[in-house]
Amino acid sequence: MKSLSRLFLTALLSVLLMLTACTPAATETPTETPLPPPTETPVPPTETPTATPTETPTPTETPTETPTATNTPTETPDLAATAAFESTQAAEEAIAIVAEQLEKVNLTTDNGALAWVEAGPITINLRGPGGSYEPIDDGIVYSTYVLHSNVTWESTSGFSGCGVIFHSEDNLSEGQQYQFFTIRLSGLPAWDVELWRYGRWQSTTTGEVKVNSAINQENGAVNEYLLVVQDGIMAIYVNGTRLSNVIISTRNEGRIAFYGSQDSGDTSCVFEDNWIWTLGE
Repeated sequence: MKSLSRLFLTALLSVLLMLTACTPAATETPTETPLPPPTETPVPPTETPTATPTETPTPTETPTETPTATNTPTETPDLAATAAFESTQAAEEAIAIVAEQLEKVNLTTDNGALAWVEAGPITINLRGPGGSYEPIDDGIVYSTYVLHSNVTWESTSGFSGCGVIFHSEDNLSEGQQYQFFTIRLSGLPAWDVELWRYGRWQSTTTGEVKVNSAINQENGAVNEYLLVVQDGIMAIYVNGTRLSNVIISTRNEGRIAFYGSQDSGDTSCVFEDNWIWTLGE
């Protein structure tokens, strides 16, 4: 009996072992530490944007253009009129100066007209012996008139001078003419009027060379000439002093020129503030 029991237990144990061997061991599922649920970044609720009410645009005003001032067309300047005005104005100023000078010799601008005014100085420069002249016109013939000039002279020689050719034939070099001459003659303030022809002396109308202290003989000095020619007589004024009346009978009209002469060295004659006033017959 004991033997049967052992056999039964042994067989039972074998069966159990066999069953155990055939049953797969249960695989243990590793216990995973559960991860915390992901924290979702809260997405803010998307608000449907409230549409900004579209303002009805105020109608753009068409900019009012600043009216461009219509320039009054500039009139084309009347150059002839302007020149005439300026010429008239200059003439009036010159006549005022002339009137002041004429008054000194008992004449007025009521008789005659302004025939010529030189805008700038006329200069004659000489070197060595000889003479030279500068005409004041283009062939105009004068007969009865007043001539004015302020003459500055400089010279290195003992005999030199400045003067005026008047009543000349058309050829100022060779034609018959008169010459009024102020001379620095060895320190003497001399002057005379001479008749020339063919470029040569013919006679001394004053009879001889005269001396007058009214003439400023210093080197670089200025002498004012005022020559009044009418009725066959030339009245000569220098620096406001009347030197003499000279009879001029050979010629009664002709051209005018400024003149300079010397025997040696260098001489300069500068004629300024020049004008001629013609006198009525």
